[in-house]
Amino acid sequence: EAAQVKEMLRRMRELPQAQREAIELLVLRQPPLKLREASELTGAPISTLHSRLQSALGNLKKMLSENVH
Repeated sequence: EAAQVKEMLRRMRELPQAQREAIELLVLRQPPLKLREASELTGAPISTLHSRLQSALGNLKKMLSENVH
């Protein structure tokens, strides 16, 4: 499991900065920010942050599944 976390963090560094920021603020931060809070912090619209998060999670899933095969 530690190896999987390490691989995920390594792959996160390959994401575009905006996607990485969305994951850091909305998922990894303790406690995670709500979309509204992240929007106020970054100045990005809520819809943009939501889109960035969905793209980031999709990209990570794809990258990690490629690593398995």
